[in-house]
This record gives sequence, structure tokens and C-alpha cells, in this order.
Amino acid sequence: LWAAAMLGDLADLRVIGVEPMPAAAGALRQSAKANGWPRGTVEVVEAALVNRSMRVAGRGNPTVTLSVAPGRSAEASAIHCVAGDRACSIVHVPALTLDELPLAPHPAKAADGRGLGRFEVIHCLKLNVMGFELDVLQGGADKLLLPPEPDHRGGSTSPRPLVCSVILDELKLDRGPEDVRRLGAIIRLLQSRGFLVEAFARDHGEAARRAPHRLLLERIQVGELGQVASRALRLLPVAARASKGFVVAAWRQTGVAGGACRATEPPFRPAFAPEDFGQVLPRAAAAAALPS
Repeated sequence: LWAAAMLGDLADLRVIGVEPMPAAAGALRQSAKANGWPRGTVEVVEAALVNRSMRVAGRGNPTVTLSVAPGRSAEASAIHCVAGDRACSIVHVPALTLDELPLAPHPAKAADGRGLGRFEVIHCLKLNVMGFELDVLQGGADKLLLPPEPDHRGGSTSPRPLVCSVILDELKLDRGPEDVRRLGAIIRLLQSRGFLVEAFARDHGEAARRAPHRLLLERIQVGELGQVASRALRLLPVAARASKGFVVAAWRQTGVAGGACRATEPPFRPAFAPEDFGQVLPRAAAAAALPS
């Protein structure tokens, strides 16, 4: 919202935020209203995104169980209690899969302004769900699939969702091998849906706080992920894993779908600055890499 506000009328914006905790959902609605966003520009869906197997069917709509630590509702998780198993309360919230979420995004347009009515574009799907990213993506298998070109012989003309990019900037490492397994599964899922995937190790500790942009990353070649992660787990003390994590960015190929994703293609695609890169994992685990 902050970045779009800087663009003013140049941004044809629609944001859909999904937040399971009532207090946080209310705060987002209040923020959008206080900042003068027109009605319908920002929509807040009060639910948790899950995969189908996580939902509990009851008399009403499906729900999911979240663990919430005192004073840390922003870290509510369906995976584990961030403060230890005995320190959390349990809440039950409405549950949706990404495929069930009624996104109703803007219709795609070509560079010359012509409509590309066969696609409805979601330019960016950004997830920060406390270790639950894999499950959310599994619940969006259909939306993440690259839509086929239209059948000009009279097939269905209903617009299909087209997700242009996926950003996961808070993938964790504190659960060790399980987090690494989930990271690998996320990358494979996105690749199977036609995305080009980048992966980075990220420092959340003192080294990042000293960095020029308070951000410190290390590029990881996707094909070497398993080897790099295994070595890192052997070399990192368990207590140090909480200050490390991963970032995954997934993009469509340039020119896909008649240019429908051009807003997320170079030169508009966001990129990290050279000074954001350095050593994150132990030197023996992976060499620090600078972008070419």
C-alpha cells in the first residue's frame, strides 16, 4: 500500500489481504480507510489459507486450528507454537484454499491497451504465513498453473487466473531438516507450475542490522539447494538457526501470455542491490555470491 501510494494515479491497484486473526484484519481495514483508499481497492478476507487436508469440516464453514502465543498474534501458526507447546492458546478460524479464494483480479491488457480477456492477472502473490507457505501453495495448485492459450475452435472463453510472480520472504530454518524439506518442496511445486525460481539464504540477525539496507542475502543455486542446506545444518548451532532463513522469488518467463505479466518483467522486476549480498551461511557450507 505504501509503495502504491507513492505512484498515485499511476497505480491501478487492487489488494486482497488474507488475515486469520480478527484484530490484525481489523487493523488493516482501518489503515486502508484512514489512508483514503477508495472502497473496493483494498479487501480483507478474514480467514487462514490452507491446503484441503488441513481443514476441519463442521456444521458451518471449514476451519483450521492456530496456535497463538501471548502478545504475538502476528505469529499465529497452524504448524507449531512459536513460544513452545505449552505457552500457546488455541483458536479456530475460517479456512480457505487459495483456489477457493475469490480473487476477482483486474483483466489483463496488452502493451497497446488491448484487452487480453482470457486472463485475469494477479501480478504478485506474496505469502508470509509462519512456516505454512508450502501448504498454502498446495491449496492453490490450479491458480498457480500457467493457463493454456485459448482454443480458437470454440472452447471456453472464461478468463483464467494468471499468477505472474510469487514472493516468499520469510521462510524459516529454525526447525532444521523439516524446514529444508519444505523449501525443496516449494521450489519443485513452483517449477512444476512453469515458474522460474530464485532462492536466497537470508540473515535476520545482527549482520543484517548492520547492512546498508538492513538486509543480508546469499544467492543459492536451486540445483545445489539440498547440498548447501545439509551442510549448513551440520555447521550451524541449533540456536543460530532462528536468525537464518530463506527467500524464494518465482517469475513467469518474459513475454508469457501475450505480455500479460509485463509489469513483473525486466526492467520492472524488483531486484536486490549488490550491497545486499554477502555471507549468510557458514563459509564451508556455501560460498557467498554476488549477482552477475
